[in-house]
Amino acid sequence: MNSAEYKVICPYCGKTAEYVDSKEIYGISYGMIYLCRTCCAYVGCHRGSKRPLGQLADADTRKWRHRAHSCFDWLWRKRYFSRGSAYRWLAEQMGLDVKLTHIGMFDVEQCKKVIDVSRKYLIDINKQLKKHGGIYERNRTAKN
Repeated sequence: MNSAEYKVICPYCGKTAEYVDSKEIYGISYGMIYLCRTCCAYVGCHRGSKRPLGQLADADTRKWRHRAHSCFDWLWRKRYFSRGSAYRWLAEQMGLDVKLTHIGMFDVEQCKKVIDVSRKYLIDINKQLKKHGGIYERNRTAKN
């Protein structure tokens, strides 16, 4: 799809979002976004493109997407998985095709599931590491 052909529809009110500078939201420019003025839902764009990073999100959805990324990204940033393997694992956990596994497209409930499965994985792997002596545990005594 040609970048001029993007028509981003707000999932909350059904109106077409405007392509505007993010300065309208943040006070300084971080690039272009799609904005629904009616719902104050917005989404950023891929750098140098009009292609949206995901679906428009209201404040609550943005909060949960941020939380989901914080938990999930830990898996590949700390090298439990490569990034691609992490997304394949997440797709399996979510019951989605890997091509549809993008937190920027998820709703609040899907984001909560991302958090749950990511945390469960980290808890399980840390239990295994502790069992085999592969994790450093600090002495947690109180300081005087």
